[in-house]
Parts: sequence; structure tokens; C-alpha cells
Amino acid sequence: MKKKWIFLTIIIVFVVAIFIIMSIKNNRVNGQITNIDAENRIVTIQDQDQEIALKLNNKTKMFDIRNHPCLFSDFNIGFDVTAKMKEENGNLNVD
Repeated sequence: MKKKWIFLTIIIVFVVAIFIIMSIKNNRVNGQITNIDAENRIVTIQDQDQEIALKLNNKTKMFDIRNHPCLFSDFNIGFDVTAKMKEENGNLNVD
């Protein structure tokens, strides 16, 4: 009986871990910058199958490829971008 509970606990932990990994993966967007609207702080990227406009605010943390902080003005068309998304008030925002 004890072995069954241990096995069931291991299965539950495994399923929860997979769920967490998948939810984190689904909140990332990867693509190449195709347009920059500096006035409205919107960066448009081309993902594998869609074009996505990412609105950045003053709280958005931006880093370069070396993981050093960078400025919005450092972005250029053609740069590869990875954006981590989070949900706030029912909307997805760039983290």
C-alpha cells in the first residue's frame, strides 16, 4: 500500500512539473524585429508564423545578448528578440 502512495506522489509531481514547464514555454515569443514605433514604444516582431506587436513600457526590463541591461533606442530592425510574457488584468504584457 505504501509503495502505491509513493508511486502516485511521484506521478503527480511529474505531471505538475511538466505543466509548469509548458506554461512557461508558452509565455515566450521569439522572432526578428520588423518594425520599431519609437514614439509609442512598440516593437513589431515576426514570429515563425505571425507578426506580433509588443508594447513596451518604462517598467519593461530589456537585456542584450550578453544579458546586460539595454535601452529601447538600442533596438534595430533585424535584431532577434525573445520576449517573456505575463498576464495582468486579463492582458498579456511583456515582462
